[in-house]
Amino acid sequence: FFFLMIRRPPRSTQSRSSAASDVYKRQLPMFLGVPADVTNFNEKDNSFSLELKDNPLNDYVELPEALSGLNYSSIIAGAIRGALEMLQYRAKVEVVKDTLKGDDKNEIRVELKEIISLKLDE
Repeated sequence: FFFLMIRRPPRSTQSRSSAASDVYKRQLPMFLGVPADVTNFNEKDNSFSLELKDNPLNDYVELPEALSGLNYSSIIAGAIRGALEMLQYRAKVEVVKDTLKGDDKNEIRVELKEIISLKLDE
């Protein structure tokens, strides 16, 4: 996801934030079946939030009180983090809000930490 955003921004936009919005609006529905809005960019354009319109992982799930600390939706955050690492980007991806825990929306925060450089043994 992030690779496309940095390497080839859409022709109609020049900023990284606009490119991220465009890529995530197209890629998340295609791969996860979940549409998302991209919001809350920081000043450096390396951190933003994904607000998921619906979370299919929350359908037919109720967390018992004993497991209220379980982040059931973190699997989506892990999939995003894994995809970014496959593209050589280290990122912090975490679930900030989850409707399963009583929040008003589903929000995942993505923060680019570094570009991983490959070191080949000679």
